[in-house]
Amino acid sequence: MFKQLPLSITLRVDATFDNFFISESNQVAVKALKFFASSYTNSHTEIFFYLWGADSSGVSHLLQAVQHQALNRNIQYLPLAELLAVDASYSPQDMLDGLENLDLIVIDDLQVIAGKDEWELAFFHLFNRLRDAGKQLLVGANQSSREVAILLADLQSRLQWGVSYQLLTLDDDEKKQAILSRAAALGIRLNDDVLQFMLTHCGRDLRGLVDIVNQLDKASLVEKRHITIPFVKQVLNL
Repeated sequence: MFKQLPLSITLRVDATFDNFFISESNQVAVKALKFFASSYTNSHTEIFFYLWGADSSGVSHLLQAVQHQALNRNIQYLPLAELLAVDASYSPQDMLDGLENLDLIVIDDLQVIAGKDEWELAFFHLFNRLRDAGKQLLVGANQSSREVAILLADLQSRLQWGVSYQLLTLDDDEKKQAILSRAAALGIRLNDDVLQFMLTHCGRDLRGLVDIVNQLDKASLVEKRHITIPFVKQVLNL
């Protein structure tokens, strides 16, 4: 009998498809992912989907969005980088055995097991069990399936199966649009000067910028102030 580990995994509440800014260059990838996640009753269901992109591209956001959307399915989301960093005592067997009994397995940060013989072999066997059981596997990584440094040749070959899409990192104009979209959803206004200040002084990582917008929203409600550059400096201690 399959017994799921009591893993400490918390999905971001805001990691949904509705909260993901889709640039023109990423429209095809996101559409394909949505279809994959909802096509398990379709006779043409894809079994394997590989999504990759730079750390700030939104891969983890979309993987979590799949689980948020498919509430009627048995899904396990495994953020490997997070889990192995928190508790390296988990063996690959602890995490991966029996997962073929679920409908969809979502593996994030595949690159962290590259070069780890025991993990690569266990993941290879999981891939085969899922395929034999007709279950779906969604994998996220920061490199393409050809570039990720998997040493096990059979696993490297398996990663070429199914469909693969790249998420492209947003340019500055697209990040501004994404920030404005998040601000509008919260009911706040950010002018061009504030936007440019954030990009110049708060880094270019979109996840971090969105978190700052959330922080500014809460602070502006508490202090009943408009969001200006001096206010941003005050809230962020800049």
